[in-house]
Parts: sequence; structure tokens; C-alpha cells
Amino acid sequence: MPVYACTATVGASHNLTRFEDPTATLMLQIQTIERTSRSVRVVGFALLNLFLDPKAGGQPVSRNIQDYVLNQGAFQIPLHAGAPSTSGPLRMTSLDSTPRLPCASMLIRILTPEAAKLQRRKPLPSYLDRVYDTSSRCMPTSLERKLYAKVVVRKPFAVREAARLVAWYRRVGGGLGGKRISSGGRRAAKGAVAAWGTPAAAYAVGGAAPPAAGGGPGGGNLLSRMFGGAGDDDGAAAADLNTGDPFAAIEERQQDVEESKAELLPPSDPETMDWMSDIMEHTAAAAAGSNSKQGNGSGGELSFINFNTGFEYTEDLGFFVALDGAARLSRLLPTAGLVSYSPPGSLYQDHPLVDDVKVTLDYDLEAPLAAPRWLDGYQQFADVPYHPGLVVLIDVRCVVPGSGSSAPAGWACLPVFERAGRYVASGTYQLPLFQGVPSHQLLAELALRGDPDTVMAAGINSGRVRPSVEAASVLVRLMCGSRQGQLEAPAWSLPLQELRLPRYVVNELGPRFVSEMRKMIRNKTYSMAKPKALTDEQWVDQINDTLIKVAGLDEHMEGEGDSGDE
Repeated sequence: MPVYACTATVGASHNLTRFEDPTATLMLQIQTIERTSRSVRVVGFALLNLFLDPKAGGQPVSRNIQDYVLNQGAFQIPLHAGAPSTSGPLRMTSLDSTPRLPCASMLIRILTPEAAKLQRRKPLPSYLDRVYDTSSRCMPTSLERKLYAKVVVRKPFAVREAARLVAWYRRVGGGLGGKRISSGGRRAAKGAVAAWGTPAAAYAVGGAAPPAAGGGPGGGNLLSRMFGGAGDDDGAAAADLNTGDPFAAIEERQQDVEESKAELLPPSDPETMDWMSDIMEHTAAAAAGSNSKQGNGSGGELSFINFNTGFEYTEDLGFFVALDGAARLSRLLPTAGLVSYSPPGSLYQDHPLVDDVKVTLDYDLEAPLAAPRWLDGYQQFADVPYHPGLVVLIDVRCVVPGSGSSAPAGWACLPVFERAGRYVASGTYQLPLFQGVPSHQLLAELALRGDPDTVMAAGINSGRVRPSVEAASVLVRLMCGSRQGQLEAPAWSLPLQELRLPRYVVNELGPRFVSEMRKMIRNKTYSMAKPKALTDEQWVDQINDTLIKVAGLDEHMEGEGDSGDE
């Protein structure tokens, strides 16, 4: 695991009398050079209060409190996959609503100046010495308890190896680039107190994983695979089409890693650390200059690493799908969605099976019929075997409530895994709807080839797979089971330009189609379409009853209800 013997004296002056602000909070930001984008990226943030209210306990809530003490001690604090909000005062709790980075934490000590002087000639305490307070901030979550076993068996990737890889990039691998990390959101605590920082669980230029609470020694290579930019390939970037593919920026071969082992580094560890620091600053400065020349106003924005390749897919955790909405639906009827996966594609066989089919049942009645919003949120698909050709199939049906009939509004296909391997392609997507329903032949080809983007592109090119005339689409979230708690914002709440597109959309349908697909249309809402004699609840029940019967889900859902009652 990376260890930083980093010390900082925090304070506005050095008279060592009193600290000006008892509510002061340390904010720590971990940065790295990402392997595939070769850009400076943010790994995560952590917060820790500098002072305690001895009477009330915890962080002082007011700057006017006179009786407060230094929060001395050794702490393990979690890293969060997001920055604290700038809308209010910075507090230790400002990241509580931001998802934690699974199994990632920092070790930090806060000392008085006198204690810090005494510690200068002593070795840093080991995590195994159990001097760090774990219980108050960093107890493992139920998800982390499942992930630790996967973390500790990973092959370690040392900081020195990562430094050699960076040196190899600079010499023969195409250089380094990327966006500058903004310092605008950083806040400096004021006062006069010494802090000895030992962030032993951060990731610096490719470091190894930390042990977290209960994680055991070693920790493995927690973040070494949390790589990949949100960048597009050249064609996609030109058209502002975001594939979100973590390997789309720069392809890295295992051979590159092997060749980098021969790279020479500065002779001593301190010199190597200084060199790495210079590289980080140079890369960030170069990117900032490039953005400035191009008139790119986004040069100061934070850009996080892509977390999709943090953990390989495992069947027990599975993946989650949230069908959030649709756009540009033409018929003035309520619609609902069926979500399944292929292989096996059981819903579309000669004798359909519905055991693994999920259905939308909750509606935003103020949403237009042309752009419905489904409020069911994530639904889990667990114990699904890994298959490189695994796809999520979304079947949108127009429903005639009370009549027992429906008609296909279109279907969509979302590849579950990244091209990089056994990693779920987590993200928020806009997917085009295709006419009809998926054919047996197409589903068989998807399973056989194991390359959904190529199969779908060929189907579109040959005319076997035809986009809807209206350029209709669905808005979907896909999330790996290892990232539970993340990607919480519904797809319809984000700008459409920020949503991921499958590569087959970028390569075959192109920017004109995507531009049309992003144009929202509005018409009467679900509430306006509701018969006056029905309540909202009765209206929704009619829609759901019709969909469930048409899809053959009535007996299946009744069986689930019976087993639940027992």
C-alpha cells in the first residue's frame, strides 16, 4: 500500500496559542495519473474535524464556542467517490451523503506541535499496530465485507512499478495529458496546530490498496484497476458522443506493463517521490495550458477516475438496472417497460419464461406520455453467469388500460460488460429503441459472437435491426453490484449530452441520429390522459394489470406473493 510521510502545519499563524475556528475541517483529496487516459484524475475525498467539543462531543457546531480541544489521535477515515458540496459550511459530515469508495480509506494522525517533534525520529505506526481509530468512521459496510475477500487476493502492483510505467509512457508510450485538477473547491483550515498525515490507503500514481477496517494485512491492489477515462474515441469526441468506454482513450497492452519494468528511475526513494510529484504537476499544468489555448472553459473542473474497472464482476453481487424513462414516444398511450437479459433471452423464445423479467410499476403521473418517467429505481439481477455477450434487453410496451391489450413501442439493447474484460459497464445511458422485438436469430448471434457492439452494428448496417422512425429512446442506469450506493441520480435528471451511448450507436447511427434522439418532445401528461372517473391509484393499477397479463407475468407475480406471505 502507498505510504506518505507527509506532514503539514495547519494554521494562520505560528504563535501556537489558539486556533481561530473551532469548526475547522481537514479536507484531503487524492489524485493520480490514470493509466488509460494518462491524465491527472481525482480518486476521492476524505474529511476529518480538527477539534472536539468536550461537553457535547463531536465537532463544534459554532465558531463562537470558546471551550474546545484538539482532536488528537490516529484515525482511519473513508474515501468518498465525490467532492463535498460548496453550498454550505465544510463539516466532517459533509460527505456523509456521498458514496464511499469501497474498501478504500486513509490513515491520518493529528498531533500537537510538541508531539509531532517527538515523532520525527520514530517510524510511522503500522496499521497492524491497531493504533488507528476505526470504529467511529470506518467500520466496514455489508458490501465491503463481501469485497474484502476479492481485494486481498489481487496481485500487488507497487508504487515503484507504477512510476516505471509512467516513465515508459513519457518515453515511448505517447506522453501524458489530461485535465487540470481544480483547486477552487479546496478549503484551507486556519489556526496553529501540527498535523501529521499518513494517508496509507490512497492511490498515488498507481499505488496499491489499503487495508481497511477488518481487511487484514496487505490489502492487495485496491485501486490499481480503477482506471479508464470517461473519454471517447476520436470520432465520438468530434460529435460529442460519449461512449464512456474506459479503454476508449488509450489502449494499454499487458506488453506495455512488461516493457516498462526496464525503465530507470531516480536512484533513491526521496528522489523518486520528488520526480513523481513533478510529473503530476507538469501533467496538470500542460493540460491546463492546452485547455486555455482551445478556449475550453472546463479546464478547471474536477475529473474523477473511472471506477468501472475497480472490481471484476461476480455472480453473487450481480448487477443492477434502473429503467428511468423514455423519450420521443409517438403514441398517446401510457407505456411500461420489461427488463430482461440475454443469453438466455428466455422472454423471446418460442415458449417464453418470465422468471428473470423485471417490470416497471411506478409512474410519474406529471410526466408526458411522450417522455414517461418510471420511478421503480434499481432492480437487481443476481447469480447471472458471466458471458462476454451478455446484454440487457428493454422492451417498451404501449398499454391500453382495462382492455388487456398492448403493442410494442420498441426494444433496446445494452451490453453489460466493458471491452476491458469482466467489468460491468456501469453508467447512465440513452439507448435508441428499435422496431418490433429482438429476433431469435439476433439473440443467438449475440450469444455466439460474444461481441454485442459488433453484432448490433452489423444488424443495423444490414437493416435487420431498424431504429424507430421517431428516434425514440430509453434512459437507463446500469450498475455493478460492487458499486451499490453510487449512480443514484435518475437518468432523466441529467443532461442528455452527459449520458453514455453504446459503441454501436456511435459507429453506426452517428451524430445526426443522436442529435435527433436528444430532442425532447412533450404532450399531454399521464394525469391528463387519466379517465376522470378513476383515481390515480386506480389508473396505475389498470396500466400495471394490463401489462402483467400481456407479458404473462400474472402467475409468476402471484407465486412470489404467496411465497412472501408464508
